[in-house]
Amino acid sequence: MSRSVATRTWADAPHHELRSRRPLVALLVFGLAGLALLAPRVALPTKVPRLTIENAGVYTVIVEASDRSDTGWSPVAIVHAGQTVVAREVIDVGSTWNLRFTSQGNVLGGYEVPRSELAAAGWHYGVPDDVISRLRDLGAPPSA
Repeated sequence: MSRSVATRTWADAPHHELRSRRPLVALLVFGLAGLALLAPRVALPTKVPRLTIENAGVYTVIVEASDRSDTGWSPVAIVHAGQTVVAREVIDVGSTWNLRFTSQGNVLGGYEVPRSELAAAGWHYGVPDDVISRLRDLGAPPSA
């Protein structure tokens, strides 16, 4: 009595089936070896444990941070009007934090804060009064 195809073992497989799997196995082995070699060299961004943002204004704002080069913006938090938010694991953008605030389609940037100043304040930062007055001057209605 012969065994069914379903119970065939790897050793029972026809030679052409084994040969067709060799490139796939080799690719998998080399891919995993390459990943193991490269993974330790990939630097993850450093983060600050938390950044508390206080918004005493009447506008909900989106807060983003960048380094001095403004090459890219990292999200920090969405802070509703009159609220305080603790943003956790915020990417540390370097020695000078360039902050920008967006509300109701209005982008307000140009707020440079030294990292040392943020650290000295216990990583607590208030939305500048200037952001609120600029939004009011633009005719933005208070956030609901």
